[in-house]
Amino acid sequence: FERNTLRDNYFVSVLVTIWRSSLSNMVRNNLFANNSASSTARATYETSYANNTKIYHNTFVNNHVPREVCLRTGCTEGVEIKNNVFWPTPGSYCLDVARGCTENLVCASNVFFSDFKQDGYPPGFGFSTTENTEIVGSWNGKQMTTDDWNKASQNNTGNGYAFEGPGLDKNMRLAAGSLCVDRGAPGLAGEDIDGRPRPLGAGCDIGAHEHGTPDPGRSLAGARAAELDGQQMASDAPLHWAACQGDLPTITYRADRSLH
Repeated sequence: FERNTLRDNYFVSVLVTIWRSSLSNMVRNNLFANNSASSTARATYETSYANNTKIYHNTFVNNHVPREVCLRTGCTEGVEIKNNVFWPTPGSYCLDVARGCTENLVCASNVFFSDFKQDGYPPGFGFSTTENTEIVGSWNGKQMTTDDWNKASQNNTGNGYAFEGPGLDKNMRLAAGSLCVDRGAPGLAGEDIDGRPRPLGAGCDIGAHEHGTPDPGRSLAGARAAELDGQQMASDAPLHWAACQGDLPTITYRADRSLH
């Protein structure tokens, strides 16, 4: 599940879930923003009985659910949560890791913001692993601040807290001066949600979007070549474009008579 934008949706239980999968599952470079749900909803994203799930470089912002990400049950090995931005609505968890899912989980280089106490934004602006007292999630049934989270397991490293939010613009992309820029763990994605290379600066950015170049917006165009659905095609075969960026491309093709 990669390079998707899910905004302004309404759902009943879970917006995206991976359930009872024995495959290697990837949830990477997605934006989840401004989604709302019923009063019985559990999470924006939820995994159950799905080992070997990697949750990398996603941005979760202002989703009206109790939890942004929930490892519900049966996730006992190979699960990693890295380089994600979590900015939930007041009173909600960034992460909820249930009993039985904590032992082998790797949770690193994520940035949390939480107004769990519903008392307004914390003062100042900074990236800290020790200074905040806000609850950012639940670990094995216990509420955790960021400092608690990093101490809960030797695999929980480099998770930080961003006062007044992680520094996003109105389009949910990293703004200039965001403390998520260049702060991510390396080597988890070669491109961002829009197909731009990672990294563009000194290091990979945290979240779905890489900051560093003007963003022309997604279009049916080509900073990279248009892609076709097959290695060969007949002269009357339809063309299928992949979503790319840049100016509209010009393509040529040769019809191989041997295909008829």
